[in-house]
Order: sequence, then structure tokens, then C-alpha cells
Amino acid sequence: MLRSDLVKMVVGYQPSFTSYNGGVYEMGLTVSAIDTFARHISKANPKIKGTAYKNLESQWQVRINDTMTMQQFLYRTATIFKCENNVFIIPIYDQYHFICGLYPVSSLGSKIQTINGTLMLKYQMENKEYAIPYLEVGHLRNHQYKNELYGDNNNAIASTMELLNIQDQGIINGVKQSATIRFLAKLTNIMKPEDMKKERIRIAEDNLNVDNQGGVLIFDNKYSDIKQVDSKPFIVDAEQATYIRTNVYNYFGVNEDVIQNKFNEDSWGAYYEGSLEPFLIQLSQVITSMLFTPKELAYGNYVIFESTRLQHANTTTKLNLITQLFDRGFINHDMGLEILNLPPLPDGKGQKFYIRLEYADVDNLGKVQVGETKGDEENDKQE
Repeated sequence: MLRSDLVKMVVGYQPSFTSYNGGVYEMGLTVSAIDTFARHISKANPKIKGTAYKNLESQWQVRINDTMTMQQFLYRTATIFKCENNVFIIPIYDQYHFICGLYPVSSLGSKIQTINGTLMLKYQMENKEYAIPYLEVGHLRNHQYKNELYGDNNNAIASTMELLNIQDQGIINGVKQSATIRFLAKLTNIMKPEDMKKERIRIAEDNLNVDNQGGVLIFDNKYSDIKQVDSKPFIVDAEQATYIRTNVYNYFGVNEDVIQNKFNEDSWGAYYEGSLEPFLIQLSQVITSMLFTPKELAYGNYVIFESTRLQHANTTTKLNLITQLFDRGFINHDMGLEILNLPPLPDGKGQKFYIRLEYADVDNLGKVQVGETKGDEENDKQE
């Protein structure tokens, strides 16, 4: 399949739920949870380890196909993953049948079926159907349990989505009701419907407009009684609203601090460990399986998507980490500068590793101590 044959726009999104005429990407709170996940995933940095397909690393830093940057690819892949619990990654081949790009495809309208003894994926783009061997496709799954190949649907959160919908409707209806009937009047005489309508308009114009600065309602003897209607619309209370939000946060593995961009080091670390890192591991392994043959894998070729948590750590944590790792040879100057979001040293001066010299092997205590004079070392060697 050539590159020009494959890069086409994906069919428009179709909601997964229909009971309230919407899907998981149609409610404000769930969109916020999914968008938060996708935005942070889109910051990941692809690295290709080994020699095979090494030329793609610099290209994929910016653009991964003809219509998407790497950031856009990661955002869309993560969004489909959370909305549908399945996302297919289609390889884009050059004229030599080498992979030159990737494209995410929605699972809606896609089928995995056996054709002539080969497991194939049928998918749709621009209302056209394509087929490709399933073994060539990357398939990311979420909530996989009932099906051997597919992740499960979002029925587990359907009741919470209904509550969200009812909550929004209750607030809207409550606002509407508060601006409708405010007074109830009883007529003493029998009147025609059209006369009653005219009288209702007259009472409203004479007493309920902005010109009535005194706030006094005056009516004649056609009315035996006028009572004010105290409208108290039903609105979900704080405890019920918290219950609904918590259900959404639990399902999508997010917390309120991250959604509202007010997270600290601890809340970010929890979110990264629980949601972002598992997805990045799965994405790395799926794309690695797409690119490399078993022989290339045996030689250590693989793809990894890096997303450092240290960018969100406070300055004290960063300094402690750099201090502890630098003098033990785990990081060099440039790595320490990267943690502080600073540029590397010029001319490769920051690439050297250093280690402290006052340590000794516990098995050699009382013999050779690292850091002693050269003469002492030579004497110890002779002994």
C-alpha cells in the first residue's frame, strides 16, 4: 500500500452512546478528562534505539505523516483510545515497502475478520473501505476483557453519563422556570380566553416592568386574590455533584488538580504513574512490533516514547536529584541542564560523566582505598 493511497482523512466521529443522544466526547466533564490525557500524551518524545529505521527519528520529531505532526498524531491517538477503548495505527509505506509514517484510525466502522485464511483489518476513510493484514497494524486496547482482540465498550460509565445529562438539564430547566410564572391570579368574572390573554398582558405591563420603581402590585376588583409563586427549581446538590465527578475521574484515571492545571509534584506523579506511563509503554511496544522484525528486535532495536516527570518537579527536588545522580556517574552535565530546562553546553563539553573517588569496595576495606596516593596504590599492588 503506497503512501499516496493511504493518507486520507478519517470518517467523522460517531457517538458511542445514543440513550441521551450523545457520546463520551459530548459531555463537558468527560471531554475535559479525555483532553487532559491527550494533551499530556502529546508531549511525549519518540526515540528509536538501534540502527534499523534510525532515519525516522529526526523526521518523526516533527511530522509523522502528510497531514499530522507528531504532537497531533499522539493527541488524536490518545483521544480515540479513551473514547473508544480501541485505536488502530496504520503503517504508511514508501515505494520500497518500508514504513515511512503512521496514521491513527478510529475503530468505528472497522472490522477484524479472516479473509482467505489471513486475519485482516477492514477500516474506513472518507467513506471508502480499505483492508490490510492485521499483523501489520498497531492495535492499542483499553479495558480488554470479553473479546480476544477488542477492548470493551464504555457501558460501565453509561449510568454516570445519564446522570451528567440529567444534571445539566436540571440546571437549564431550573433557570428557565425561575423566569416564567411569578404570580397566580384568580378572576372573579367569567371571561373569554382572548380577553384573559389581554388582561394577563396588561397586568404584566402595568406592574412587572422596569418602570414600576416602587415595587407595588395593584389590581382591581376583577381579581379576588393574587399570590406570588415561589419557584424553587431542583438542582443537584453538592454531594451528588461530587459523586458524579468522582465517577468520571475514576473511570478516566484523572484527578481534579490535573484537569484544572493546578497540580503539584505529588498529584502529577500519581497521574503519570497511573495513566500516562501505561499508555506510553503500550504505544512504544505496539510501534516497536510494527517496525522491527524478530531478528532486529534481537539486536536491540526498539521505539520508546519519553515523557519526563521531572519537568513538573519543584526546584529543590530537581537539585537534589542532579546532585545525587551526577557525582555517581548516572547523568552528565547536559542531562542535568535538561532537567532544569536549560540548553546543553557548547562543543559537547557536557557529555562527560564524573564519579566521586572516596568510595571503596566493601570487600577491600583495609586494603586499597580509592583516592589514595599513587605510591600507596603501587605498594598495595605489590602486597
